[in-house]
Amino acid sequence: MKQYRLLAECLLPAHMLDWFDLKNVRVEKKGDTQVIHLYLDENEQKPDDREDLRPNGIYTRKCVSRLSD
Repeated sequence: MKQYRLLAECLLPAHMLDWFDLKNVRVEKKGDTQVIHLYLDENEQKPDDREDLRPNGIYTRKCVSRLSD
């Protein structure tokens, strides 16, 4: 899972993994292409120890298209 965390850090916006945990990875082969599914879960971290904020509960899956060569 460590190698996929490094991949996620390279592909996702800066510091995104400060707010989300990498929970699962699934690798799927589609023809000659390998598709990597990274599953993130929003963590309970609150900025500046504020108690009036809570996670948004983002549940909808998002797909990032393949990167061009």
